Amino acid sequence: MKKIKSIEVKNSPFYRDFKLDFSNKLNCIMGGRGTGKTTLLYFLKSVLDARSMDDMYSNRLLRSNLGSGTITVEFETEDDRAFNLTKTIDDMPQPYLLPSLDFVSFQQLAPYIECDFYEAGRIEEIGRSSKDRLELIDKKIKSDIGIYFSEVREVQMDLDSNAQEIKSFNKRLALFDGTLEQYELVKIEFENYKNIKPTGINEEENKSFEAADQNEKVRRQESRFFNKAIDILKMLQGVIYEADLDLTEYYLSEVIDPHDFQNVEIMNEGEQLIINTVDTTRAKLKEIGTFISAKQKSLDEIFTFLLNTHDIQQAEFVKLKQKFEQNREYINNYNALSKRVSERETLLKDREELIKRRNRLKEHRLIMVNKLNKLKQLIFRRRLEVVKQLNLTFNGEVVITLTHAGIKDDFQDKLRSGLKGSGLQYNVLIPRIVECFSTVEFAQIIHKEDAETLRVIAGIDVYRATALIEALRETDAIYEIESLYCNDLPEFKLKIAADSHNLEDNYRKTDELSMGQRCTTVLPIIFAVSTNPLIIDQPEDNLDNRYITQSICNPS
Repeated sequence: MKKIKSIEVKNSPFYRDFKLDFSNKLNCIMGGRGTGKTTLLYFLKSVLDARSMDDMYSNRLLRSNLGSGTITVEFETEDDRAFNLTKTIDDMPQPYLLPSLDFVSFQQLAPYIECDFYEAGRIEEIGRSSKDRLELIDKKIKSDIGIYFSEVREVQMDLDSNAQEIKSFNKRLALFDGTLEQYELVKIEFENYKNIKPTGINEEENKSFEAADQNEKVRRQESRFFNKAIDILKMLQGVIYEADLDLTEYYLSEVIDPHDFQNVEIMNEGEQLIINTVDTTRAKLKEIGTFISAKQKSLDEIFTFLLNTHDIQQAEFVKLKQKFEQNREYINNYNALSKRVSERETLLKDREELIKRRNRLKEHRLIMVNKLNKLKQLIFRRRLEVVKQLNLTFNGEVVITLTHAGIKDDFQDKLRSGLKGSGLQYNVLIPRIVECFSTVEFAQIIHKEDAETLRVIAGIDVYRATALIEALRETDAIYEIESLYCNDLPEFKLKIAADSHNLEDNYRKTDELSMGQRCTTVLPIIFAVSTNPLIIDQPEDNLDNRYITQSICNPS
């Protein structure tokens, strides 16, 4: 928005009807307490800031002071078009192009309606709040920051989904490990049992039996191959079924009777396009499903033939075992132990497969974490450019500094939540960790179980480093910490003139300044970053007269 030209209020229970024209430069609205200066600011805000409809205080003030009246604001855009915006209670502002008074869609006009409002006390709040200070800097790069953070949120959602998959694999691996404990000594038991030399079985017969026993193991692996192949085809069928179901539900929930449309031709064109796309996709899915079903049927037939062959081969094995009547107990025990060894080998193979799949997820996670880090650096560098530009305009009177990922409140909160119940004195540990590591660095140390690096850098003993890793490893907390975005920390500093106690100029952060000094620091930054019309309630509060004269009312 280029400028606000006027505001007109009619039928307000608080004001008499009036129209106020604004100049192209500084406008000051003056009056005693209770004369409606702040109300006028909120009237302007209700028209020019659509978000004000969600503000309870703004709504209450509007309801009591506007009632059934109307507010009309005339403004001019950067391309020199003039508009009226008319506002009534509970309704969105209605825009009209001037002088024709043709109606314009508010959504279409919204990008051009930008105005910066600062209510009473807001400037001092910015001096106290690091997040508010950062928001002020971001005004210079608003569109860029919006795009960057959209990408950050997308990566964070992918990381969250990835973490859920990794944790699912961890649970399955824990079940495997629990089952494998039951087979811990079976291989040794089998080897020891094989060394027993039963009477009545010669060396050739023994080799024949061992070969037949080995073949039984092979048959189990053959069956395992087919079972896994069939599972894969079933999984594919399930994916196709779910996709087709989603598309079918689209028809039931989204397709509208054409008679319900207002813009029939436009809606029909869009609807027909999506319907054709859905129909074609469903036909392709059906085709793929039919293909997979045919292959699954063929695979079932081959597997059935294999199982019949296995039955014949198993019968031969049973006959072989029956030859050793004198050593039936030995043979049965040998075969039972052999089966358990085979079961253990199968479990280990399945476990190894799960680990490979989980590792692929972790490798993909590293790629996403690196992408998140690059976005963090990109945002920081872009902000730093703004800070450098701003510092050049203040001639050393005000200085802005920026620390990468310096706002670490979320990091501390996640750590505190993750360490509850661990028995560690985490209130002492957390400040050290947050000071020494970025979120990603700390998460990688936990993932790698690198107690030595944690001990050396954080300055803690081995016991606490190990206990910290054990408390956080593979937990929700560490995955959430890894995907956190800690915002950059801006500090606004004011040059304090030398005095009899301090003969050199020095700078103090806004947190350390008086209320007046704090406002004196923040206000020039607001002027420097704002390209929109500025509306400030009581900007002179706590500012010294010299600053008001030189910086605000300076004709230059």
